Amino acid sequence: MKNNMELYLKKYILIIIMGLQGTCFAESDLDELMKTLQTQPAKAPMENTTGKNDPVKNYKKDYVVDWAIKPSFDLTDVELRQYKRSVKIKMTVLAASGLIIKSDVIQGSGVKFIDAKIIQALASAKLQPIPYADQTVIYEVEHEFSLKKPL
Repeated sequence: MKNNMELYLKKYILIIIMGLQGTCFAESDLDELMKTLQTQPAKAPMENTTGKNDPVKNYKKDYVVDWAIKPSFDLTDVELRQYKRSVKIKMTVLAASGLIIKSDVIQGSGVKFIDAKIIQALASAKLQPIPYADQTVIYEVEHEFSLKKPL
């Protein structure tokens, strides 16, 4: 009974719309319109994209980059004597240019001003760019810096 009521309602709405547009119609036209309203659209087949064309899976993830401009640390002998352990830094790099856009201390040296000077030195340093990388591609790399204590 509910389905019949929906059919009559749809038919009535079609008659009103067609009447407002000034369209003349035959009963067969109305029946054909009703059939199209009741027909379910065909579902597009889902394609399996988890294999060959997956750009993330096929993207080369292991690159070896070297310093284009090495960081220079301006530390005095007195400051170096306070140095306790190596500093582990996480750098965010713009792949196309090799610019270090952000650097964070993961494991500090035990002396805050030495960590700050390493971060400051990385602001002027640069890694080798990755060839053919898009301008928007960034990557993160962790690097451990070990400083030599004076004798």
